[in-house]
Amino acid sequence: MKLVNNDSTKTRATYTLAAEDSDLDKYRQVVASELASTVKVPGFRPNKAPADMILKYADQSTLQNEFLTHAVNDLYLQSQSLLNYRFAGEPKIDIAKFVPYTSLEVKIEVPIITDVKLPNYKSLKLAKASVTPAKKQIDDNLRELQKRVAKPKAVKRAAKLGDLVVIDFDGSDTKTKEKLASASGKDFRLVLGDNTLIPGFEDNLVGLTIGKSKSFDLTFPKDYQDKSFASRKVTFKATIKEVNEVELPKLDDAFAKTVGPFKTLDELKKELKRQLEAENERQATIDLENQILNELSKKVVVELDEILVDSEYELLLQNAQQSALNRGQTWQEFLASLGESNESYEKQLREVAITRIKGGLAVGEIATKENITVTDTELDQQIVNLKRQYSDPQMQQELDNPNNRRELGMRLLTEKVLDFIQSNQASKAPTKS
Repeated sequence: MKLVNNDSTKTRATYTLAAEDSDLDKYRQVVASELASTVKVPGFRPNKAPADMILKYADQSTLQNEFLTHAVNDLYLQSQSLLNYRFAGEPKIDIAKFVPYTSLEVKIEVPIITDVKLPNYKSLKLAKASVTPAKKQIDDNLRELQKRVAKPKAVKRAAKLGDLVVIDFDGSDTKTKEKLASASGKDFRLVLGDNTLIPGFEDNLVGLTIGKSKSFDLTFPKDYQDKSFASRKVTFKATIKEVNEVELPKLDDAFAKTVGPFKTLDELKKELKRQLEAENERQATIDLENQILNELSKKVVVELDEILVDSEYELLLQNAQQSALNRGQTWQEFLASLGESNESYEKQLREVAITRIKGGLAVGEIATKENITVTDTELDQQIVNLKRQYSDPQMQQELDNPNNRRELGMRLLTEKVLDFIQSNQASKAPTKS
């Protein structure tokens, strides 16, 4: 292989490679070996014909495709060892010249990283949130347990706060009168006063009896998660179908015995506290890791090629489009639910792409500097653990995919680097309450 042209810049390697005769002959032999079992050559049994005969009788379109696939992949891999570049992202490869099977030149464009300047990651001042559950968390969990074991009793009176009611309701835009499917429901169950629906909705049901309907206007909160409804005025019509009185059981030792292997209420409270501490610990760890990655992304200094950013952006966009599809939304409905236009969402997604790339580069640089690695044994064990979680054969096969293996390896490396940074600041940063 010869490097016949190199027009590389600081962020992008652009070069042309020419295969030598020895390379071309090697690719022909490899393809001939692969096609031997499927190509019928007169006078020879399968897998017994000479390479030249196999190539002569092979489908020429298949032969050419296989030849170029092997040649291009091999030339690119050779170039990685030949050129002293730090490749990043997938290459763009074009056939510059091809004369079957005597001459081949390929042009390659691939993002490269030439310099990564890290911030002082050992002195990041970030604090892990307190994991001790507040009394309200425990009380809320106890109340949810009470509701779970409470036995609703049908009554024939007007609904009041604390009742479990079953309703049908329809919503329409107050201004346009358009019916809103996502603001409607059938046989919807809710406990009045639990604030399951938007503020004011449940209050309007208090005092209604079975079979009675009521129309009322409400304005959705301006910070409502579905941005297409934020600050929107909607006219609702609700009909009461059932009213059930809910008498919560008394919080005592007898109650504790009904919800688990507990002898006393104190034992139940201690278990709830333990579970909440574990949940809070997981969330606090995730939040701190995200803070660290965001800080590294903001402070690391590195030039990124547009090819690299475009590639990460496309991946994020595909994931978002799949998410919309899974939710049964069109792309425009998905954007509307976020309160975004195509232009604003694209800008936001590109910023996320840049943040992710910079964070990943910073993690890789820190790993190199601190000699942090992921061994094959660790990676194999992680894959074994994941396979135990998924019984689906297709999912298990996916875990063995080289691309997924690399991604999992990067995830483990990131966890190790973040653990390293956290351990360095654990004794320095105060705990937030």
